[in-house]
Amino acid sequence: MVDAYFRNVWENEKGHKLHDLRHTFGTIQNKVELVDIKTVSLWMGHSTIKTTVETYDHPEQLDSGTFLRGDLSNEEKTAVYREKYGGILMLIERFIGGEK
Repeated sequence: MVDAYFRNVWENEKGHKLHDLRHTFGTIQNKVELVDIKTVSLWMGHSTIKTTVETYDHPEQLDSGTFLRGDLSNEEKTAVYREKYGGILMLIERFIGGEK
């Protein structure tokens, strides 16, 4: 049911694939929510942390403009990411919870 919902709404209307949501979730958990990489690796089902680091440990994928700002501390960058991606996190949580 959730898969069908995702396909109808995200793939057809917005052009995203389910794997896009997975990638976004992993990156946001690691770089915005500051979940340690080992935990994210376990959630993603990776056999090694190396796979997770190579795939989800890149904040510049979220927002290269913020990432490259030398005038912001890492804490300030994280605050910007949280503000920008809070809505996506809520959507992911709704999707995981099976809500529509």
